Amino acid sequence: MNNTVDPNLYTQIGLDSGSITMLGSIVHSLGEPGEYRVALHRGEVVEAVCYVTADKASPIAQATVDLASLAPARKTTPVPVPPIPAGVPESGGCGCGTGSEGAQAGRHFTVNPRGYLLFRVSGGAGGYYVHVRRIDSDVNDKGYDSRVLREGDLFSAMVLRPGTYSVTNELTKGQGEIVVSYPVRGDKAFVPPPPVRVLCGAKGLDPGRVQLYPAQGIIFEAKAPTRIAIKLVKPDDGPKGQPRPSRAGLVRTPVI
Repeated sequence: MNNTVDPNLYTQIGLDSGSITMLGSIVHSLGEPGEYRVALHRGEVVEAVCYVTADKASPIAQATVDLASLAPARKTTPVPVPPIPAGVPESGGCGCGTGSEGAQAGRHFTVNPRGYLLFRVSGGAGGYYVHVRRIDSDVNDKGYDSRVLREGDLFSAMVLRPGTYSVTNELTKGQGEIVVSYPVRGDKAFVPPPPVRVLCGAKGLDPGRVQLYPAQGIIFEAKAPTRIAIKLVKPDDGPKGQPRPSRAGLVRTPVI
C-alpha cells in the first residue's frame, strides 16, 4: 500500500484554536438533548453543514466530526512515506462523506448529550471553525462558535517544531510559554509522554510555562472564555555541527 503524508502536517508553524487544522482539535459537549445544525466555516463562508442528534438514550459518548471530509475537496501534493508498521492502527474516517457531495447531503451524527463532539481535520490546510445551533432555538440564540471556547471545552494541540513558543489566551490576555525540546539520539525508540494539561482561567494559564518533548501533545482546558494562539518565538535547530541521527534509537515524530 502506498501511504502518503499531507505536507500541511509538518509545514504549519503555530496554532490558533479559532482556526482548526491537522495539528489542533476541539472537544465540545452539547449538554442538552435536541437536534443541532453544525455549520462549517472558513472565514465567513459556510462550506458545509451536518446535523447532530443529542439523545439521552444514545450509548455514544463521543462523535468525531472530520471537518476535512465535510468540506469540498481541495488539491494537495502528497509526499510518499514508508508503509505503516504492522500493529500500528491507521486513522479511520468519520463516515461523514467527502467533498461537496458529502456537504450537500447533510451528514448526521448521534451522541449522548453528556458526551462530546470532537472536531478535527484529517488533511489539508484546514483553517476552519464551526457554528453549532439547536434547530428549534430562539431566533436570538446565537448558538456556539468554536472561536470562543466555553468552560469545559478542550483544545488539543501538537507543536512539532522544536523551539520556544508564546501562548496567549486572546480573550483574557493570559500568557504563557511552551518549550519544545530538540530530538536526541537514544538507545531505544522514543515514546512521547502523555499530553500536558493547561487550565485557561480568567486570571491566566496554569501552568504558565510548559516543557514538551518531541511529538508530545498539550491540552488546553477552558475555565473561562478562551481562544488560544501559539506562536514561534525562537526556533531550536539543534547543536551546530551535530549530525542528524539516522539509525536505531532515532527520535522520530510520528504521523498522526
